[in-house]
Amino acid sequence: MEKEIRIRGSASAIAGMTIVAMVVSMSRRTEATDHIVGANRGWQLPADAGPDAHLNYTIWASQHIFLLNDELTFNYVKGAHTVFEVNYSTYVNCTFSMWYGRDWIYNRTNRGGKTKLILNESRPHYFACGMGDHCKQGMKVAINVTTNVSATNSTKLSSAKSNESDASRLLPLLGTLICSQVFLVLIVRLLCPSL
Repeated sequence: MEKEIRIRGSASAIAGMTIVAMVVSMSRRTEATDHIVGANRGWQLPADAGPDAHLNYTIWASQHIFLLNDELTFNYVKGAHTVFEVNYSTYVNCTFSMWYGRDWIYNRTNRGGKTKLILNESRPHYFACGMGDHCKQGMKVAINVTTNVSATNSTKLSSAKSNESDASRLLPLLGTLICSQVFLVLIVRLLCPSL
């Protein structure tokens, strides 16, 4: 009888800790997502991506959810392209001089052909290439960074388009939930063997 009470007490403590661990793991993001602009095509002129590529940065951005502290990576040919963070007017009109700095917020170009940014402000961000007429040819992207995880989750569920990074974010949570359910069933069996 005393051994049975100890087993039931230990099982209750383990069940309580499991529930607390589940709540904590569900309430926090597991890791930031690295959004690679243009996916495997990278940051290039849409016309250079090939006739079957249909590279459109507006469509690419619409298929992603950008959360605070996610990363945004631009991969491009060194010396052929730039990454300028610009204001809305410059983004829409593609009328800026990359040398004067009045029309752009920050030159994010990296000399190595790869620019990685941490999205640490919740707001719209506008990027464009400042080389020649690249911006006018479609080499620009607008993203909106948000902190509202519950709103983005409902958007994810209602969106017909999903991507691998979204699925990979949810897999650890799904594994935790399944393991927790199995564990809870075992605890119930220990506590109430007659069920």
